[in-house]
This record gives sequence, structure tokens and C-alpha cells, in this order.
Amino acid sequence: MNRDKIQSFLTPDDVLKVVDGYPHISFEYGKILYNFIIEHKLSRVLELGFSHGVSSCYAGAAVKCLGQGSVVTIDRLETVAYRPGLENFVSELGLDDIVIPIYESQTYNWRLKEFLRMEPRPVFDLIFIDGAHMFEPDALAFLLSERMLRPGGWFIFDDINWSISTSVTAQKNPSSLILTDQELKLKQVREVIDVVVRSHPNIASWHEDPRWGYARKREESESSLSEQTLARLVDMSLESREHAVKIFPLEIQVEKGLRPTAWKAMINRGVRNNVVIRQKKDGNQ
Repeated sequence: MNRDKIQSFLTPDDVLKVVDGYPHISFEYGKILYNFIIEHKLSRVLELGFSHGVSSCYAGAAVKCLGQGSVVTIDRLETVAYRPGLENFVSELGLDDIVIPIYESQTYNWRLKEFLRMEPRPVFDLIFIDGAHMFEPDALAFLLSERMLRPGGWFIFDDINWSISTSVTAQKNPSSLILTDQELKLKQVREVIDVVVRSHPNIASWHEDPRWGYARKREESESSLSEQTLARLVDMSLESREHAVKIFPLEIQVEKGLRPTAWKAMINRGVRNNVVIRQKKDGNQ
């Protein structure tokens, strides 16, 4: 794409033209995210879980409209192979200098731990948690990332009423077979909110809509994201991508408009194909 032709701002409709038909955020909620970022001037965004990068694009487009900022977004290694995926969409929209993807072999909590070791550590205006949807990883994600949210900043939690029992794809995960009925039926993100978030001393307010929950951190002295810290985050992105491509060298082609079960089956098939490729390569060494 000719970057000179990219307009100075992007609307949600511009983003939809590129990402339409791919999971996991609707156009309605893409617009909500876009408008929320602009309304509250949230130029430093941390996203935990991006899959195809659809929500990353809505967030990146909003940050672009603010004139400066970044969207640091974290997901599993396999997402580097999705075609189309985050990198394709970001490039087509001209958001390469705004969206910074980081690829992890386990959960985003490992990277959050590394962020906290940085000096100076990153500071964010908005933290969007839309990844595991399980109590243990997301309760820890909140506690770790809250230390990097600037005073007055916001958390958004996706799928606040989600449970394994209401998710066809989650029920088919082998790990679900050993869970109790309570664990299967529990609204896991809601449990994080009720047990950990709303009672946290640094959370000043809470409100929600049918899908998302919004928590605002108490106001204190302001901080900034230094150029040195931003440069280190970009380095992390490049390092993690190099590792991700090594583990998932074969692209995972994904059709648009798939139902969740068909999408998951296609992803799983692509992951298995990559495992076979790695095993053959290891056997020849």
C-alpha cells in the first residue's frame, strides 16, 4: 500500500472495510472501543489478547486520530501465522508505527512480568483484557497490569458474562473435560471483576454494558511513556516475532465469515500442520 495515500485519520468504517468477516469483535463494539479511546484521549493502549488483530485495528485507528501514541498488544505464538492476521490488517491500514504486537509461548502474564522489570516501566492509559477469559490468568493479569496503568486510566474487560458452558469451542477443549460443573458454569471474567477488581483500593469507579465492563483507576500524579521505554517495547515485538515465526513457519490461511467452531477447527488444523513441519525439521537435524 502507498503510505502517502493513507488519510491522516481512520474511521471505524475504514477499519471495517479491511477486517470485515474475521473474529472476534463486532463492528458495534469496534466503534465503542474507537470512540472510547478518542473521548478519553487514551493514547497509550495495552491489549491482552488480539487473535486476528481486529480490535487492535480499531484501537490503532483511534490512537492515530489522537495524533500520537501506541497500541501494545500480546497474544500466543500461533497468531503470527494467521492469514490474514494482525500484521496484514495493520499494514493495510497504515498502522505499522502504532500497533506493536508481542508473541508469547504461554500467557501474556509472562510478558507483563517482564514489563514490570523494565526501568522505566511502561505506563498505559487503557488496558483492554480480552484473552484467556479464565479466572486464574486474568485475575493475575489485572493485578500485574494495574501497576502500569496511569492514575485516572481505564480497564476494559471483554465477555464479562462468558462461561465455558456457553462456549461451543471452549467445551471442546480437552482441558475442559476435567473441570467441575461449577467451573464450567462459572462466569470467569465476572468472577475476576467481583472478587479482585471492584474491591481493589486503586479502582475508583465501575460501570458495564451487556458485554464489556469498565473500571477507572483513581487519580494521582501523572506519568509518561519515555522514548527509551517505547523503543524497548518495539525490540520486544521484533524478538518475539522472530521466535513465533520459527515455531509457526507455515501460514494458517483463514477464510472470512466462519462460524466459531469452523474457525477454531481451521486454526487447530494449521497448528497441527506446523507441529508436523517442526517435527520433520527436528528429525532431519
